[in-house]
Amino acid sequence: MSNRKLYKEAIETFGGKAQTELLVEECSGLILALQRYKKEKHRKSGWAGIVAEKVADVEIVCGQMRLLFPDIPKYKKHKLESLEARIQKAEDTREQADRDMAAEGSSINAWNPNKGGNQ
Repeated sequence: MSNRKLYKEAIETFGGKAQTELLVEECSGLILALQRYKKEKHRKSGWAGIVAEKVADVEIVCGQMRLLFPDIPKYKKHKLESLEARIQKAEDTREQADRDMAAEGSSINAWNPNKGGNQ
């Protein structure tokens, strides 16, 4: 059975309201697992696998939400465009900082007698 058909059957069987409540529960489980993972990640505790399982749970219920809330793709597209813009801005900022540091370093070296610059 395709995912879409399975999602539709889940909504028809359990109801949209129940599945939206399930999303809240699954998100809560993911949040708790992520908090535990942050605390335990220096140990080989298996929390990475638990986080992966919780993400899968959330994704499955989110698939159902796409059927209940058909505007999700429109909002997702906008959010991804915003993320792309933020990434580009961060890269531009980092590149500018690198250029500034390089320029600052060359002007410092010009006055540093140990670097053979102007005195």
